[in-house]
Amino acid sequence: MKLLTFDIEEFYHLLDVVVDDDIKQCHTSLYPICDEILSLLAKANVKAIFFFVGETARANPELVRKIVLSGHQIGSHSMRHKLHSEMDDEEFENDLRESLEVLEEICGFPIVYYRAPGFSLTARFLHRYQLLEKCGIKFDFSIFLNGGSHGGINESDLPKKFQSDNFFNIGGVKAYPFVKSKILGLPISLLGGGYFRLFPGTWAIAAARSSNYCVTYFHPRDFDPDQPVIENLGLVRRFRSYVGLRSSFKKLGRLVSAVDWSDPQIIRQN
Repeated sequence: MKLLTFDIEEFYHLLDVVVDDDIKQCHTSLYPICDEILSLLAKANVKAIFFFVGETARANPELVRKIVLSGHQIGSHSMRHKLHSEMDDEEFENDLRESLEVLEEICGFPIVYYRAPGFSLTARFLHRYQLLEKCGIKFDFSIFLNGGSHGGINESDLPKKFQSDNFFNIGGVKAYPFVKSKILGLPISLLGGGYFRLFPGTWAIAAARSSNYCVTYFHPRDFDPDQPVIENLGLVRRFRSYVGLRSSFKKLGRLVSAVDWSDPQIIRQN
């Protein structure tokens, strides 16, 4: 199984960074970039899951509807893009419920997919899968297997081995992890974010083709060379946030057309 997924958030939804309101108001390419992504997927006859930050969905309801009408799946990416470590259990549940209410009002059907910002649903928060189930989530994409910048869970901390069925069954929720690709024996996150933009597109294609299972994670800002540069980033974070923006959409096009991607509806049948 090979799934394309996108986290739909604004360019300023960077974690661990305080962004001035003036910057938030000065630019958005969200709709035109998502429109290009939808056209690209339509040409390749590929379906994907789009995880929306609730406040972004509320500000762009027509975009949410267009994605639904294009045959794609919609999931929650929280209400305000806060890490799990920044919320207690009650705050997390309220945040999730608010995002689901926004999305369900726009879409007109229950939302059953979820991804935590920054893959921040770590081992210390595994009990929150009970809250996900309580709120109606059936399929989770929050696990970054064996390490990530803001999250990550070691396989040994999970309730069962990651086997050929492609998911961890945590209570009543099926959790589909992001798994690093291996190039020259080294684990690299080639199918998402900055590493996708940094390394040659042929590497990502090779990684996706050679694996029986993979999940991507992309953001509209990964394809926006005209976005404002947020100044209060460290050198490494700044490089990782803005490297390869002018060539990334062409890379995405080659990746989409070169790989036999699964329809997300398949996971509802497992």
